[in-house]
Amino acid sequence: MVKTITFTLLLFVCCAPVAMAEEAPPPPETDTILQVSHILAPAQSRPGSWTTTMRPMTPILVVPKAYNVPLVCQRVPRLIEALLNYFLKEPAPVDRKLHLDSTALEAKKAVMAAHVNRAIGIDAVSEVYVFEGGKALSAGVASRLPGGKASTACGPVLEEYEKKIKAILEE
Repeated sequence: MVKTITFTLLLFVCCAPVAMAEEAPPPPETDTILQVSHILAPAQSRPGSWTTTMRPMTPILVVPKAYNVPLVCQRVPRLIEALLNYFLKEPAPVDRKLHLDSTALEAKKAVMAAHVNRAIGIDAVSEVYVFEGGKALSAGVASRLPGGKASTACGPVLEEYEKKIKAILEE
């Protein structure tokens, strides 16, 4: 009797992980983070001021669906123009140390994404983050993004897209 129970328990312990692994759903698709070249956009000269100064800013876009990434990369000039128009209407806020106020900009990420989506003609961008400066994304800045992963530039994305299109046309 003890041998039967032990064998049944051993069989259950060995086979349960295999059965669970087969039933597991595929992992969810992760967001693609695109870094656009830096722009010179209006920012407040002092906190709460009506006067503005031009500041370098680096926009980071979050594209939830991977198939929309080439489309967004093809429309980068429209995207930049939309962000510049947004900042002309509402200059980027600054803090007491005269740096861009990242918390205030993060609160407006969905509004900026709506401006970008309207400009590119499709609802492809879910969030827009703006960081001060015109530098490449560092590890410290990347850790503040959703998922904490590095960003992708549009150059390699467009090259891969063009290769796929050429392969389809040659067939």
